[in-house]
Amino acid sequence: MLVLSDNIDRATQKGFKVCLQTDYQEKLRGHFYIDIYIAAIMVLVSCLLLFSFLISFLKRLLPLQGARLIALIPRVMPWARSFWAFSPYLNHMRN
Repeated sequence: MLVLSDNIDRATQKGFKVCLQTDYQEKLRGHFYIDIYIAAIMVLVSCLLLFSFLISFLKRLLPLQGARLIALIPRVMPWARSFWAFSPYLNHMRN
């Protein structure tokens, strides 16, 4: 039989919940498992965020499907007229 000290006896008489050593160890073990679950959830969420970023990045490449070779051909851009070969001064000098 377990003998409790006077302070613990008084606490139980006043209605306080008293945890024995084994109960406290069990509660600590439960907190340990909760910490493991929280860490696992955080890792899972970070992996899901990385996976969703990868999916969104790959979705941006979808318009290039079937036209990869055409998309890689360099084309004349509208701003190419601002190059020196198209300048009005040189066109004026050619005439």
